[in-house]
Amino acid sequence: MRALFVNVLRGAALGIVELVPGVSGGTLALVLGIYRRLVEAVGRILDLLRALFGGGQVIATARQVPWAFIGALIAGMAPAMLAFSRVVDVLIERYPAELLGFFFAAVLVSSLLPLRRVAHWGPGELTAAVAAAATFLLLGLGSPPEDAAPPELWFLAVSGVISASVMILPGVSGSFMLLMLGPYPYVIAQLRTIPDSAAWVPLLTYAAGAALGVALVSGGLRRLLARAPTVTYAALAGLMIGSLRRLWPFLADPEGAAASHNLATAPRLPLAELGTLPQGALLPIVVATALGATVAAVGVWLAHPRGATADPHDA
Repeated sequence: MRALFVNVLRGAALGIVELVPGVSGGTLALVLGIYRRLVEAVGRILDLLRALFGGGQVIATARQVPWAFIGALIAGMAPAMLAFSRVVDVLIERYPAELLGFFFAAVLVSSLLPLRRVAHWGPGELTAAVAAAATFLLLGLGSPPEDAAPPELWFLAVSGVISASVMILPGVSGSFMLLMLGPYPYVIAQLRTIPDSAAWVPLLTYAAGAALGVALVSGGLRRLLARAPTVTYAALAGLMIGSLRRLWPFLADPEGAAASHNLATAPRLPLAELGTLPQGALLPIVVATALGATVAAVGVWLAHPRGATADPHDA
């Protein structure tokens, strides 16, 4: 029962984080110590679907699916996303820089999790890490599209596939990708109007696309973790470090970023221009950053209860 309750809380945390553009649910899964279990669980579901439609051994495959783990995560994630959609909206509107500072430090510290799984840094590991970081640094150089009319259902489904495909990767935010594609404000608005029956069709359409996206990526990622674990972990670390570009908390226009929910691509102030911040604006960001580093450090420590050789994803 204790493990079930803890996984419900983990699911709730994942649900809340997935509402924030620029913050990765995969990164939080690393911090919570369930990343590999999550990838394996989704892969088992994908195996079950293959058995159902391919004439395989359905019962034997179904027994390999960790239903209690998946059910607990969903039981925590679904209500948390509904309950905190408005809370996250308020945090983005009132404390955008502080929120970014918290997650900047959390991602930086939690990058130690995949890094500690790379026992040897050879050419393959170095290339994977640098390429992943460089690729992510180049993403999102443009501005997200302006809010428009409600998207068509087919586009919601496609957006779900794309955003969920990257959601499972640490350092890559599914909600940010949804923001770049356009439907983010619309999806958040639908979450806030539940239990209005009119919201169910677009949300279920998006959810169906998201489920397909997770299944497509998790299968390949599971094979990579099995066949080339150190290269895969090096690439994941590179993605996390590359994501810091989007999480730099010193915004040039905090009010404009908050009003548009554009936390990921909003213009930033470089270090040399931090003196232009309004008086008293720096200290809250520093405090939030320190808090994020502390929380992530606790997560890293909890993910290694048996020392540095323990797998941080098997907790």
